Amino acid sequence: MLSDHVEANMRNWDERVEDHLVAYNASAFVRNPSAVWAGVEAKLLAPFLPNGSFVGVDMVHLQCHIGLDTLSFARRGANIVGTDLSREAIRAAVDLAERAGLPNATFVQCANEDAPDLLGRSFDVVFTSVGVLTWLSDLDPWAQSIHRLLRPGGVFLVYDGHPMMNVMEYERDDGKLVVGEPYFHSTSPIRFDDGVTYASDTRMANSVTYQWPHDLAVIFGSLLGAGLEIEAFDEHQAMPWKALPNLEPTDAGWVLPGTSPKIPLMFSIVAGDLTRSCPVRRVLSRSVGLANIQKRRLLGRADQVKSERLGSIAMINQRGRLGRVGYETVIKAAELDLMSSVTRRDGLRVKTLLHQDFVEIGRSGRLWDREELVRALIQEDIDESPVVDEWAFVALSRNLVLVTYLVCGFPNDSRHASIWDISVEPPVMRFHQGTPVTQAVVERSVGRRRM
Repeated sequence: MLSDHVEANMRNWDERVEDHLVAYNASAFVRNPSAVWAGVEAKLLAPFLPNGSFVGVDMVHLQCHIGLDTLSFARRGANIVGTDLSREAIRAAVDLAERAGLPNATFVQCANEDAPDLLGRSFDVVFTSVGVLTWLSDLDPWAQSIHRLLRPGGVFLVYDGHPMMNVMEYERDDGKLVVGEPYFHSTSPIRFDDGVTYASDTRMANSVTYQWPHDLAVIFGSLLGAGLEIEAFDEHQAMPWKALPNLEPTDAGWVLPGTSPKIPLMFSIVAGDLTRSCPVRRVLSRSVGLANIQKRRLLGRADQVKSERLGSIAMINQRGRLGRVGYETVIKAAELDLMSSVTRRDGLRVKTLLHQDFVEIGRSGRLWDREELVRALIQEDIDESPVVDEWAFVALSRNLVLVTYLVCGFPNDSRHASIWDISVEPPVMRFHQGTPVTQAVVERSVGRRRM
């Protein structure tokens, strides 16, 4: 059951939808297939993804509003679900997805804490951004939902207004930065009655909203308490909307003028779920790139038990490191790459995916080394796009992962097994074998998935 405060906020956000569709020029967005938003979020997530690409990545966008950022990631190639508590926002988002021709973007009306049960599955990436946390009274259920939504080795991003920015007085015309709102978390909300939204001057009937302050210690503490590990933290001097009256527009966003003292306007946290990842994944996450750690001191309160777990947060330089989406996604992308006719005709590309001591047992029982296989692939004449299913990953040791899957077509149905070495970046295949299967096997497999 929603509280009176949340009910009031829902009425306000339902009423905002029509106005925001106009203010954001949503019609022009859906008509332009090259239009993408959420550029900062994409840049923050890219170092944690295989090859920095969103193609094929399973994502969920919490508090998505009318879904323009969600649709932007769908245009980047992700399979994405957007969730929001506002019924009208979700209706608008569904309509925009249909008009934009993006079946890889779907939307569900729900609260954050209900998302794991309603969606019924986990994701490579969970993210939420730009004006989200202040609408939540308690961040612990929020963080616990994120943990439940993440796949082992998955990555989470929050990019939002900085708590320091949120405390500044807005109704000023002297250009000064003056603290006028509480910084530390409180269970009692702050009541606002601005009459308009941030996007336009349209007067609203449901103008009253309630918002809750959350300090950095509470934000970090909720994520750590839910079992997530902080991968990166940053504070940003530009933001995507004019939250303070003296901000000036730039190509990077709204910034404080050059003569003003500087405070952080936005913050970002990237976190990962290590509690359920296999030993191989945990070793990788702690061993790769540690020489490039920069520590940022986080100021917490002594009475915040969770903040004691913070200490100093490592901000990891991501160059040359395996993406936090997990080795499963990296290997899956590489396996599919090896099935591409374009890749198979590119001997140099194939060599980068195969270990120098690679061995394959062919369907006839013949043994192939790397050089022999590269020469054979260049000469083959197959342009099919196979259907691949029943992916399974098993850690054989600290550095080796067994991958099995079923291929339909290409040119015949077959079941495959590969062994990948994940001690190097990117991982390389050390062994591969494919075994033909009958149509009956394929049909039984499909039947099981439909049950």
